[in-house]
Amino acid sequence: MNDQEIINKLQTIVRTVLGREEIVLDRKTKFEDLNVNSFSLVQLICAVEDEFGIEIPNLTVRTIRSVPAAVKVIRKCLKNKNGVGGTYE
Repeated sequence: MNDQEIINKLQTIVRTVLGREEIVLDRKTKFEDLNVNSFSLVQLICAVEDEFGIEIPNLTVRTIRSVPAAVKVIRKCLKNKNGVGGTYE
């Protein structure tokens, strides 16, 4: 799965969780610009984990402040899920 495919899935998740179909994510989008509060962030993380079949470590959740950060974490979790080692930094 490439970065754009991850962004497309992430966009669908964000639209659903926030209830705003007009949201368009790109590589520069910050979640604070979408008015994502801590409760919405938890909902987003849970939806991402379900959609991608991954588990994002709690300490890593704090690093997810933007689309590029989310893509990086999702990509690493997918690699770890498939047996490829790595860190979540």
